[in-house]
Amino acid sequence: MNVRPALLAALAMLAAGPAAADGVELPETGTVFFSAAERAGIEARRRALLAGEAAPAGDAAAASAADPVPTSNHHRLEGLVRRGDGRRVAWFGGERVADLTRWQGHLVRIQPGRVVLEAADGRRLTLRVGDAVDLDSGRVDSLRARR
Repeated sequence: MNVRPALLAALAMLAAGPAAADGVELPETGTVFFSAAERAGIEARRRALLAGEAAPAGDAAAASAADPVPTSNHHRLEGLVRRGDGRRVAWFGGERVADLTRWQGHLVRIQPGRVVLEAADGRRLTLRVGDAVDLDSGRVDSLRARR
């Protein structure tokens, strides 16, 4: 088997770069982490903040209408980070919450791939990124259940 022609063809494609991809149609991915309505709200708020204006009116109502658990004590786990120094951080609604701290009356335990919230009464709520929780009722709405 002669590898040289295949290697030369691969090098030629690399040298051609993006010009070789002209005419190739890529699939549209849309928004990945938010619905189209949520993404539009985020973009409108960002543009308003950059322009030095207040957030557009009605924007909060549109965002709360997209929430699966419509309560005042509703939070979504947006991300988990393990820092270079080993400390773990979770993000709830843009708020940074460190491991083994109290947040909203719950002890936060960050584990690989999930967060466990422990209430004073012993109740435990396990969340993975994307899950929403109503801390009053203890209801967890998982995005995985809808797939």
